[in-house]
Amino acid sequence: MMKISIVIPQLFYDTIARVIPGVIVLVLVEAYGAIGPDQTAAIKPELTSVVEAIGRGAVLVIIAYVIGWMLSGLTWPSHEPKHITTESFSENSLDSHDRKPLSLRSQYQWIRLAHAEAGFRIVKLRAEARMLEAIRTAFALSTPVAGLLLLAKLLDFDLLFIEASTWRLSVLLFTSLVSTLVIYWRLERKAWDNYKGNISRIYKLLHDDENPIPIDSYTQWPPNNYMRQTCKDADY
Repeated sequence: MMKISIVIPQLFYDTIARVIPGVIVLVLVEAYGAIGPDQTAAIKPELTSVVEAIGRGAVLVIIAYVIGWMLSGLTWPSHEPKHITTESFSENSLDSHDRKPLSLRSQYQWIRLAHAEAGFRIVKLRAEARMLEAIRTAFALSTPVAGLLLLAKLLDFDLLFIEASTWRLSVLLFTSLVSTLVIYWRLERKAWDNYKGNISRIYKLLHDDENPIPIDSYTQWPPNNYMRQTCKDADY
């Protein structure tokens, strides 16, 4: 039986990493649709009941989730730190003090199983970084589309967008290009550095012999038992 304390955070992280980028794509699609011909004649469906409104809202959320999931597969490059695991463990080495330092991935798994609250915070930080990557990908895809449409408008190629506005296309192009550059060079890098730094800092705090965190606050003790379990790292 699934625990509510685990399901709710997972849904929250899905909303951050997948649904929000999908909503951004839907907004961009709406913006492109607004530059087409004779938009004043467009008829939007009216909602006849609260149930219908909730149903359509749920459908939009599912569509946004799928779009966000697809964007995560198109994202490149990434500032995500490389989780290279170089250490090896055996039953005899679990209590050894001369083994190599844990990789970032193993430190995260240790924290996730030993201290659930700290693990949830780290997953939230990773979900935020994934969200920024997916949004950047959406704007990166929007940039050439807006550029080509603007070029077609300037060349009077009005076969498809007779009423297209030059200034609206220019705004879309500028917004998409600037957003792509700012998110990649500033926001994403900061988000991934924050994610990596929190893993290292929290791991050190949990191993601070001079100022130890009470064992009662640990989810599972001893945390070294995680070496004997199969851990699947959630991929947002």
